[in-house]
Amino acid sequence: MTGGSLGEAPVPSGTTRIAGSPDGAFLYASKSFSPASTITVISTATNQDVGTITVGSGSHAAAVSPDGSRLYAVNRPDQTVSVVDTATRTVTATVPVGGTQPQEVTVSPDGREVYVTHNGGVTVIDAATNSTAVIPVTGAPATVAFAPDDTHAYVTNSASLGNPGLAVIDTATRTITGTVPLGGPTFALVVSPDGKRAYAARSLDKRLSDIDLDTLTVTDTIVFTGQRPQRLGLTPDARRLYVTRSSGGDGYSLSTIDTATNTIISNSDFNARIRDVAIGTPPTADLGLSLDAAPRPGVNGRIDYTVTATNNGPSSLTTATVTVDVPAGATSNGCQIDGTKATCTVTSLNPGASTTRQISVPVSALSLGTPYTVTATRTASTPTDTDAANDTAARTCTATTPLLINCD
Repeated sequence: MTGGSLGEAPVPSGTTRIAGSPDGAFLYASKSFSPASTITVISTATNQDVGTITVGSGSHAAAVSPDGSRLYAVNRPDQTVSVVDTATRTVTATVPVGGTQPQEVTVSPDGREVYVTHNGGVTVIDAATNSTAVIPVTGAPATVAFAPDDTHAYVTNSASLGNPGLAVIDTATRTITGTVPLGGPTFALVVSPDGKRAYAARSLDKRLSDIDLDTLTVTDTIVFTGQRPQRLGLTPDARRLYVTRSSGGDGYSLSTIDTATNTIISNSDFNARIRDVAIGTPPTADLGLSLDAAPRPGVNGRIDYTVTATNNGPSSLTTATVTVDVPAGATSNGCQIDGTKATCTVTSLNPGASTTRQISVPVSALSLGTPYTVTATRTASTPTDTDAANDTAARTCTATTPLLINCD
C-alpha cells in the first residue's frame, strides 16, 4: 500500500486521538470532555462503533498493551491515567501521574511498564501493580518509543527554549545515558523493528529526522513543504513510514515515505482532520514441541511418549494440529490414531502455557533390536507460527526384549 483510503469509519465529533489494538481488530477514539471523557471502540472488520468506555476528564492520548488486554488513557486535567480492561471495556484503575500536563502514553514491548510524558519528566507505571516512579527529563518530554528488546526508551522533547534533543533512557536503571541534538522542538517518534533507526517529527520546521540509534546521530532529514508532520506510523517490515500532516488552511493529508530512500512516494488528501496513525500487526503464536520417551519394561513392555506443546507467544494460540509418526498398534487417550499416524489437536493456549498428549507403543509393535524413531510435527496452527525451528521433536528407542528397552 502506498496511500489512499480503503474506507471510512464514523467517529464522534470532537474526537482528539486514535489508538489501535496490536492485531488491528479495534480502534479506540478518544473524545475529550469534562468532567468525564469517552473512548469509542470501533471494529475494523465492520468500521462500526461497537462500544463506549467512560474515562477521566480531558482524555487525550491512549495506548494499548501488546497483548491487547489493557488500554491506557491519559486524562490531562486530572493528571491521571485510566487503566481499561478491553474485554469488559471498564476502567479497572486510575493512576496519578507524577507531573503536570501529561502528554503521551506508551507501553513497553513486554507490556510490563507504561511510560507517560509530562512537564519535567516521564512517569513509569508498573503494569502489574500500578505503582509509579518518575524519571526526570529536562524541558517538555513529548513522545516515548522503545527499543524492541526493552533495554532503552527514547523520548522526544517539545521545549522551544533549551531543547535537550532526543533523550536515551536505560530502562533498567531509569537514567538518561545519552542525547541526540535535533535542532528544536520534536514531537512524534517511531523506532524501527530492528532497533537500528528512529524517525522524529520536527513539526514546527516541517522536517523528519532519521536517527541512527547505534551511533546516536542524525543521518538524514526529510523536508516537507506546506503541511506539517504530525504523527508517524511505521509498517512491521519498516519499508513504509506513514506521516499525518496538517496546517490550518493547507488542509490535511497522509504522506507515504519509502524508508530505503527517505523519499515521499505518495500524498493522500483528506477533507476531514486526521492526526493519528495506527498500524496493526497480524497476531502470531510460536508453538514449540518437545517429546519425551519413558520405557516401561515388563512382560507386556511398552514405551510411553509425551508430546509437550508450548505457546511461546506473543499471541494466544487458537488451534494447532500436531502429527506423530507411530508404529501400528500404538494407542492414545488424547490423539486420534489412524494406522501409523497420530493426530493431536491443541486449542486455546495462552502465551507461556503448555499442554501434553500421551501415546503408548507396545514393544510387540517393534522389531526387536532395531532402533525406532518417533517424530512429532506441527502441521498447522492459527494464528501464524513464525519459527519453524521448533516445529518438530523426535526420540529414538530400541527394545532388545520386552524387559530391556533403551531410549536416547
